[in-house]
Amino acid sequence: MKNIVATAVFVKNHKVLLEKRRTDEDNYAGLWAFPGGHKEKTETIEETLCREMKEELKIKILNYRLIGVFEDIDPTSKQLYQHNAFLCTKWIGEIKETTEEAGLKWIEIDKVEKLEHASKTTLNIIKKIKSRLK
Repeated sequence: MKNIVATAVFVKNHKVLLEKRRTDEDNYAGLWAFPGGHKEKTETIEETLCREMKEELKIKILNYRLIGVFEDIDPTSKQLYQHNAFLCTKWIGEIKETTEEAGLKWIEIDKVEKLEHASKTTLNIIKKIKSRLK
């Protein structure tokens, strides 16, 4: 069974927002990843994106567009994940850390690929973003 998730990509001043996943997570444990979460059965993927960002970051997404759909096997659970990545360009509220993650950090786009413990999907999304910025 495929796990379907919405992934939020925030870009500001040539930096992206990444979360450090807690080491006790049941998926992508200890890895740097874009914020996101699992789709519920009755939701559209866009509704998942908005709900998860409200829960995880305490913000309301106002403007977003699909960057792409990325699939990989989670190294923690060994399950297949489908990441629907959205570029989020406008939101209300100040992004705040919650207990959902081990930490949040704005990281220069060019430095993400050099991060130790970045998820495969995070690296693939960064490659796609960088190709669009050229």
